[in-house]
Amino acid sequence: MNRLLKNKLVDRLHITFNQSEQNYIKKNAKSSDLKNRKKCFDYIDCGLGVNKNCNFIFEVLDILAPDKNNNLRWKAFLYVNGFIEEKPKKTWLFILKYASHRLADIRSATACNLLEHQLEYHFKEYFPKVEKIVLSGDKKFIDTFLHSWNFVKGKKNIIKIKRLIKKAEELRK
Repeated sequence: MNRLLKNKLVDRLHITFNQSEQNYIKKNAKSSDLKNRKKCFDYIDCGLGVNKNCNFIFEVLDILAPDKNNNLRWKAFLYVNGFIEEKPKKTWLFILKYASHRLADIRSATACNLLEHQLEYHFKEYFPKVEKIVLSGDKKFIDTFLHSWNFVKGKKNIIKIKRLIKKAEELRK
């Protein structure tokens, strides 16, 4: 039974998606019709409060992240942003996938919505990983890193970020 088709939006809040609903949402995410792809965010909202939906929601956002529609694409990254504090490992995998994407706009969405906040909330764990990738010379990741704002707290962390920015700028040349 697909509750997404039968109930009012208010009746669909905090539901665990069943297989029929997951298939329906994925079908909409892959649709050539922009209206159908946009609907996915309403459906995702219905299941955001349910931990069992997390992996599925990331799957759908991964389908929508490289969308040809700029607004939809950025909205997908904003939704992933909502998981940074509680699901940093999942968001890090998303960052890794899109920080070196061929499209500059997707790298910008990754920088502005994900990377800068991943470092803001989880600096100790993720800065060394970011630093390693930057120092490896990955030009697209460097571009993403340099487009992210510094929300890092703590004098020592700020110094580390500033040093890496300087190295990244040299490597980008």
